[in-house]
Amino acid sequence: MKILNVLLVTFVLVACSTQSYQYYDGKRKPIDEVAFIVCDEKIGVKSVDGKGYPPGAAYFALSFDRCIIELDEGEHTIEYHATTGGGAVSLHTKYEKKTFDLKKGDIYKIYQKMCGAKWCVWVDKLEGSAYQQEKNYILSKRR
Repeated sequence: MKILNVLLVTFVLVACSTQSYQYYDGKRKPIDEVAFIVCDEKIGVKSVDGKGYPPGAAYFALSFDRCIIELDEGEHTIEYHATTGGGAVSLHTKYEKKTFDLKKGDIYKIYQKMCGAKWCVWVDKLEGSAYQQEKNYILSKRR
């Protein structure tokens, strides 16, 4: 039983650790030669260009940490979901598929925020200080 508990804790820690996953062949490229799609911990990524996220993993219905997806420039499709509600409010899951036309150096962020009395999913191309802040975060998580 002790071994099972250790394995479970190890799985949770690995599954919940943020790292940058590359979706291109070959060695990791310099940060300015690729584009990134990042998401907050309320967004669950299902697939990137039809491939599971993280690469080689089964799809998990819940997301516990931020995602960092590293891509070559060009057109890429991301499937994701956002789960909102809870407590006295029933849970609602919104599934979406979005295609991005990425250029080198782009950073797009998928996240949730309040819009009126409900949660909405937003996708922004980051610029200025938000871009620099996210770029610094990505650099700290690249392996």
